[in-house]
Amino acid sequence: MSYSEFTKELLDILDLNLTFHEDAFRKERINDETCFVFDGTLTYQPEECFHCHYQNKQTIIKWGWKKVSILLNDVSNYKTILRINKQRFKCKHCGKTFLAEDSVSDRRCSIARRVKQAILELLSEPISMSLIARMKHISPTTVIRILRSLRPKTVSLNQPLPEVVCFDEFKSVKNVSGAMSFVMM
Repeated sequence: MSYSEFTKELLDILDLNLTFHEDAFRKERINDETCFVFDGTLTYQPEECFHCHYQNKQTIIKWGWKKVSILLNDVSNYKTILRINKQRFKCKHCGKTFLAEDSVSDRRCSIARRVKQAILELLSEPISMSLIARMKHISPTTVIRILRSLRPKTVSLNQPLPEVVCFDEFKSVKNVSGAMSFVMM
């Protein structure tokens, strides 16, 4: 088993385009906190442009690198950060650039999907959101944002209100004072 495959197995990463080198792991102090840092490289040949969806027929070229930090779940109670050098691409057809996509996190997000799943599992337990935020090394606002991402999207009804509304109030229970019911049609 190569070092890259071992690191992927340790971090539970399934992305085939992500590679690690032998000196990819180190302990580092970030904001007075000891962290595990894994350095990786993500590159591949894209099939189409992200913006104009033009098929890659030698129209998408490699256009440098961008370093991205992604927060992972803790390893041995240490905050774990994955630093990826992502390949940038430029489309000659539309002239726009885009980054290589990874399977660890969502686009333009620095928190791994597995961390979000762990936060959702912790939200089902009777503990406070601020404690969850401290445990996962994120802000309480991020915990609230992840919780709100679960709520169903509101559907706006484009139907107008009816012109006539009928409603009636009646006493539904005989022996209780103030036991009135309401019917609307």
